[in-house]
Amino acid sequence: MKQNGIRKRAVIIVVLCLALFTGLLGLRSHLDHRRSSGELALFKAASVAELREGTNTAVGLTGAGASVNLRIGGDVYRARADEEGHFRIPEIEKASAGTKYTVQFRSGILNFEQPGKVLPKTWISSGKYEAGSSRIAVRVHNIRRGDTVSVMVDRRKYRQTAKKNEPESTFVFDIGELKKNDMLNLVVFGQYRQEVAQKAYLIK
Repeated sequence: MKQNGIRKRAVIIVVLCLALFTGLLGLRSHLDHRRSSGELALFKAASVAELREGTNTAVGLTGAGASVNLRIGGDVYRARADEEGHFRIPEIEKASAGTKYTVQFRSGILNFEQPGKVLPKTWISSGKYEAGSSRIAVRVHNIRRGDTVSVMVDRRKYRQTAKKNEPESTFVFDIGELKKNDMLNLVVFGQYRQEVAQKAYLIK
């Protein structure tokens, strides 16, 4: 009788262990599926900042640790995303507007490609800025929707965001009084805070 009781308890323990093991396998499969779905979603949302004529750096966002290949003008440039998914590809050979390119994002079995064309150069017109001025106009050519026009002078910063794509647009800033020897910096940032145009003036 005692042996039968021992056998029954052993059978129950084995059944419980099998059930626990099966449950853990199911949980792992569920978590793996959710992780794969999350990575896939990141890859579907992966992008590189619009490449523009005159720029020699590409920046963007994708899945953490993913490899990124940029093919443009017969050349291939490679980078790897950091743990937050950000990547930067420096020293790209400058390409003319209209040049086609492809960006490939890859991590494990996941693979995604984003085609594009190099956009016309974004640039800032030369202006005349003098001591005593409190309002300045910044004229930007080939600006893109979402670009940020930034004015920096004597630790003060001012920003405006472009609402649409335009061949030419003027942004007016009230910046307080410009003083002699102030350094006035004008910068246009594109997607992912990529600098696409810049000018600097020493106020005289």
